[in-house]
Amino acid sequence: MPGPRRTGYLAQDWLLSLPGRPDPIAVQIVEATPQQLRVKNIDYGYPEADIGHIFVLDVPTTGKLHPR
Repeated sequence: MPGPRRTGYLAQDWLLSLPGRPDPIAVQIVEATPQQLRVKNIDYGYPEADIGHIFVLDVPTTGKLHPR
């Protein structure tokens, strides 16, 4: 029987780099599949999207998502 899956790191806040924006925004992962990640905006300093706005990212997210 395999050991427990270590997924706690997914619950932490992440930084998402967006095209045309010099600073990344704070997000939280809300769903992860082998094909996509869904993350929600939690950055009050990002006026282009409401708090809770969902971004859908294709996996791998090379260079777009970093731990906060």
